[in-house]
Amino acid sequence: MKGRPSSLTGRQIVGEMQQRTVRAIFLHAAWLFLVIYSGVCVASDPSDGQLYDIDIPSLNAAEALNRLAEQTGAIMLFPYDLAETRQANAVRGRYKLMDALNELLRDSGLSSGLSDKRVIQIALEEPVDREQGERKMVTEKVPVRKKVGMFLASLFIATGVSAQDAADSAGAEAAVEEIIVTGSRIPRDSFNVSTPLVSVGAEDITDAGLGELSEILIDEVPSLYESSSNTNSQSQIGNTGVTSVNLRRLGSNRTLILMDGRRIVTNAYGGRYVSLNTIPTGMVDRVEVVTGGSSATYGSDAVSGVINIITQQDQEGFGFETRGGYTTEGGGEEYTLNADYGTTFGDGRGYLFFAATYDKQFGIDNRDRDRAQIEADFDYNTTLLCNEMQTETGDQCIRDIASPADYRDRSDGIAGGVFSEGPGKWWYNENGLQTGWSEERDGLFSRQWDVVKIPNEQTAAALKVDYELSEKTKAYFQLQYSYNTSFNFKSPEDDSEASDVATIDRVTGLPGEVRPGHIAVDNPFLLESAIANDPDF
Repeated sequence: MKGRPSSLTGRQIVGEMQQRTVRAIFLHAAWLFLVIYSGVCVASDPSDGQLYDIDIPSLNAAEALNRLAEQTGAIMLFPYDLAETRQANAVRGRYKLMDALNELLRDSGLSSGLSDKRVIQIALEEPVDREQGERKMVTEKVPVRKKVGMFLASLFIATGVSAQDAADSAGAEAAVEEIIVTGSRIPRDSFNVSTPLVSVGAEDITDAGLGELSEILIDEVPSLYESSSNTNSQSQIGNTGVTSVNLRRLGSNRTLILMDGRRIVTNAYGGRYVSLNTIPTGMVDRVEVVTGGSSATYGSDAVSGVINIITQQDQEGFGFETRGGYTTEGGGEEYTLNADYGTTFGDGRGYLFFAATYDKQFGIDNRDRDRAQIEADFDYNTTLLCNEMQTETGDQCIRDIASPADYRDRSDGIAGGVFSEGPGKWWYNENGLQTGWSEERDGLFSRQWDVVKIPNEQTAAALKVDYELSEKTKAYFQLQYSYNTSFNFKSPEDDSEASDVATIDRVTGLPGEVRPGHIAVDNPFLLESAIANDPDF
């Protein structure tokens, strides 16, 4: 808040102090009269005999006591957090104050006591008195003489404080310009603070029209991204067939996956994360995504957030679902079969649910997409401030290239082999020995054999059993099975002539390495005299 400068002089401050002292004496004298009068009244009649019209429904004790105070004008002191956890009885009709209060708190575990006229204290009931067999609450009566002493002490304290405040406030108002609160020492429970939550229900999962759970979540939750999938693991071996997600592109190892609030054992080959295609879609009731960082609660693997997969809790009977589809541009055929069954047992104390999924995706071949056959090796030119693409004559700004057909991204890994790179050098193709080698013209575009989407066949099943042993004890059992088959047809690759190749000495068994380099001129397969006479060999 903003302070304002003060123009009080010393004389004005003293006058104000005197005025405050007089007002304090007057107010405390009035308070003394009320205290003495109250003490007399309490001693003569500890209960109020007036009848009140009470209309309070069954509420928690805190709300019920507030309504009783409003309807009777009584002053009540009670621990709000404790009273909020207790249930009060409904009270309707004409009652005396204490009768209404006793009926309201009956069997709630709370008791009332009259500590001063119309000032009621609420607390927990004391243990049962064995001799009298009744519950009671002790209230302390403050003698009138003691109240007078308390009044005199408070009079001088209040007067001194008022005088001091008058002097301090005058100086403080002139000095304070702005007060900024930078922190708080109020304790806060990190398990009960509000967090951003996105929920994807069973209906949303069905309406998505997709087979894999990871694809559904990425489609429904904007902050989710795919980590590994059948569309981006073409050049990988360990992650083929694995589908994992992450929040805000912070990585799968920073996005925690839970099932019914419990951690799942990692089931991916190449990392500590969970492949979602091992979970049958029919097993899922809903998915709750905590999009805010939760490392304070779950640890460092929840830095970006938490994905909690809630399984079916009360679905009963058989369920069956089929799905099929293909892409509008051709290829990508897939179909899914889901079956599930749920039932209760043990008089409703136990619940069993089983779900199975069969999903087959035929993938998308490179030949199914014209854009996948375009060669592309791009970079950004910080001098010309343009995106560059490689061509037969070198890197050029895309704006200066006539057509995408002029893009190039080739290597020297041709079937016939290249004996020496550079202008005028030698190489073989199906027509025999050639000269004048140019890699971006005569080389091989190896990515033409890559697939756009890897074909995948998945069978997954899951069983869960929950049983309530008692009101406070519950046992659970979960079993999952998954079998995935993926075929990743990779493009042929070759080593550069400058690459090192590992070797094993057949005599000593020691490892080593060798660099193949170019073909030597004394190679017995070099029958062409033109190559043998090349000075670069």
